[in-house]
Amino acid sequence: MTRELNIVLPVRKAKSAKNRLSPLLNQQQRKELSVLLFRQSLNFYRNQWPDIQLTVITDSNSFKCEAEHAGAFVLSDPGFGLNSAVNFATEYSMKQGFSRQLVVHSDIAVLDREEIAQLVENRFNAPFISAVPATADGGTNALLEQPPGIIKHCYGSGSFAKHVEAASSVGLKLNVLKLSKCGLDLDTSKDIFLYLRNYPDEAIAIQLFEWGITESAS
Repeated sequence: MTRELNIVLPVRKAKSAKNRLSPLLNQQQRKELSVLLFRQSLNFYRNQWPDIQLTVITDSNSFKCEAEHAGAFVLSDPGFGLNSAVNFATEYSMKQGFSRQLVVHSDIAVLDREEIAQLVENRFNAPFISAVPATADGGTNALLEQPPGIIKHCYGSGSFAKHVEAASSVGLKLNVLKLSKCGLDLDTSKDIFLYLRNYPDEAIAIQLFEWGITESAS
């Protein structure tokens, strides 16, 4: 397995995830959705790039077991939020000598190999930063750092603009990749309806339909 790139997948315990979807989904449905999204991401990265390390950082014992079984490397989330988790994984990437790190969220609804390959397979001259903005809320759905730790991680409200500023503060221009599928995460009801409208045949969309969630509800 090459140690050139480390793909980092942070994921929270399913029971504490997706609270912003509470107007649309009950607690059990939000938990099940989180599990489905995590498994989709885990299987996608392991199947598409089996020779590239996938590092799952999580506070969930069940997710740790699933990740290890799939051949991913597992780190325990220190428990102080997403930035803390990503920083912890970044320290690991630096210590292990990875030349690049790609942080991707586990709630991207549609994973397209051609899109993600633009981050995984392209080679850039270091130092280099590239990111995929979230379609709806100004978040950062994917962040490629070459080398790892080159900028401050600014996840949270308006994170994409903050990452642009962080890159500028170290003399770099952040390369923006506007990818329609990678940019769609499932954080809010609006995201759900957009997803159902555009990708009704996806497996997770079918599950949402079974729960009685339809695009017409938007």
